[in-house]
Amino acid sequence: MKEPYRDLPQETCAPTTSREADQPTQQSCRDEDDRTSLSKTMRAAETFALAARSSTTIRAYSSDWKDFADWCAENYLPALPAEGSSVALYITALAERGRKVATISRRLVSIASIHRKEGYESPCDRSQRMVRDGTAPRFVA
Repeated sequence: MKEPYRDLPQETCAPTTSREADQPTQQSCRDEDDRTSLSKTMRAAETFALAARSSTTIRAYSSDWKDFADWCAENYLPALPAEGSSVALYITALAERGRKVATISRRLVSIASIHRKEGYESPCDRSQRMVRDGTAPRFVA
């Protein structure tokens, strides 16, 4: 699992010297201070990124992903990376099983999130949202 913001440069600042006196320049000191500050900011960004999803959301996404991956396996389709047509068929199957639009929407978000986290493009595009939206009239009383 990739950790957020770990791909940012981690190099340290090597002091530079002025050509005239071979003394560290004021700029190199500011650079080092800026990098220390940036390092603190990077740690804060990592903390915020990890806290962005509640444990309940993470469990829901995990459950949604398992359902999608199981459905893909049953139908001999790759789950990761998934094709857009596979996602459209999956959400159609969910609608046929009586799943609500809110559930289908969350499943789409979960599938897209896992794909992005693993470095793939999301297979959830406009056509899948149209299929989802087309299921809405089935649930209006």
